[in-house]
Amino acid sequence: MHEFPCTLLSWHDGDTCRVLVDLDIAGLTMHRVVRVHGIDTPELNCDAGLAAKEAAEFLAPVGTTITCRTAKRRECDSFGRWLAVVKLPGGREFAAAMIEAGHGKAYYGDYDCEYDPFGVQV
Repeated sequence: MHEFPCTLLSWHDGDTCRVLVDLDIAGLTMHRVVRVHGIDTPELNCDAGLAAKEAAEFLAPVGTTITCRTAKRRECDSFGRWLAVVKLPGGREFAAAMIEAGHGKAYYGDYDCEYDPFGVQV
């Protein structure tokens, strides 16, 4: 597992965002699409999905520095998205904040995970 500071560039929906990753190597960065580990939010084709995206944008507006911690032996899912635990400024788990606000449910999929964002090593 690896942990990287990232600048949030945009939210696609309530559990997928685009970030600029600081590689901490001579100023190198890279763009990644991140699938937030630990949550599933409704799709954008319904009001609940639009509300989840708005909640994500409120919790972590564009330009926010978040922390992404890879959550899988193979870091990308089947869509090529980086699967990562996302931490908000101050260290709170993004997935937990969204679930607590009623905008998603806990979800770990079939990801062969090494890391549970709520602190349990599996």
